[in-house]
Amino acid sequence: MRIILWLCALLLPVPLPGQPIFAGADSCGSCHTEIASQWRQSMHANAVPARDPLYRGMLGWAVRDSRGKLREKCTVCHAPLSRVFGNADFSSPASAEGVTCVACHGAKEVRGTHSARDILYHLRTIYSDHPDTSTDAHAAAHRDHFLSGRLCLACHAEMKSPTGVAVCATGPEWKAFAARTGKNCVDCHMPMENGVRSHLFAGGHLQMKGARPVQLDLKYRRETRSLRVAITNVGGGHALPTGTPLRMIAVRVQALGPRGKVLWQNWRTNPAAEDRQALFMKILADSAGHAPVPPWRAARVAYDRRMLPGKTYEIRYTVPDSLDGVAEISATVLYRYAPPPILKKLGITEGRLTRPRILARKILAIGKDKP
Repeated sequence: MRIILWLCALLLPVPLPGQPIFAGADSCGSCHTEIASQWRQSMHANAVPARDPLYRGMLGWAVRDSRGKLREKCTVCHAPLSRVFGNADFSSPASAEGVTCVACHGAKEVRGTHSARDILYHLRTIYSDHPDTSTDAHAAAHRDHFLSGRLCLACHAEMKSPTGVAVCATGPEWKAFAARTGKNCVDCHMPMENGVRSHLFAGGHLQMKGARPVQLDLKYRRETRSLRVAITNVGGGHALPTGTPLRMIAVRVQALGPRGKVLWQNWRTNPAAEDRQALFMKILADSAGHAPVPPWRAARVAYDRRMLPGKTYEIRYTVPDSLDGVAEISATVLYRYAPPPILKKLGITEGRLTRPRILARKILAIGKDKP
């Protein structure tokens, strides 16, 4: 029996002194049950190819296009511990869990804002914002980079294409908002709930209950048939949309008859081609001027109209004279994770990715008895 136990012990993955060790989310969740439950619903937990079809498709496209050169550049933020354990193909537990618990709470120091390469890890200690770090469960220490948002900015501040184009610039977008309000990433994306910060990481993929990203206002002058649509970024401390330039917001405006029949609308299938004033997104171009192109091919920004914090953007229309019986004007703000042609190219049919999400909607009655 002793010989058998000795042989089994040789087969167990016992780390040598000084080697990193990995504590998975299940281990953390045995004590931090509610936090772990929230995290599993977040995009931090689902930022891996196995659980995000859009990332899986874009990663595959980038790897093929670059002959493998971009794999690690993408993976290092979608699975920060892949760098620690030398695993960029998501085959180990440490990388398969995406932005897992110790991907943040194992961060001893944050040295920059370009990617998770700027995070110095020490996985034998759990770091947090708590001033009282005493615990018998594990080694613990306090770090200021949690409450300042500096840890978030390691991956979310700015990403550049191989030619140096800032394809994602959430950090610079946020700085002016921070200077005015004093708020940072965790204030909005990790609000306090029952004395504990939420780990749902609400944002583009998961809207916090009661949150209102945009405000929508309509004004119509019946005598001139002129319509003013005003949309204001009231919920984002950065541009809307932000992050990957795939994301898009479009305003759909419709003139409706008495029974809700659509008599006119500003665009039908592609706002970029049919009504660009109603489109809020960043569009990239390559060196030959082709647009749109994926981030890694970007040589310049061909179009960038996104809603900055607190700013109001106007869209104006004249409802056609030929329309009879217009009873209402409807405006709907639609958010998409990626344009439909990209989703089609990647073979993505999942409803939550193909269906636009409604951020705001307003209906204005304009019957004859209305001023």
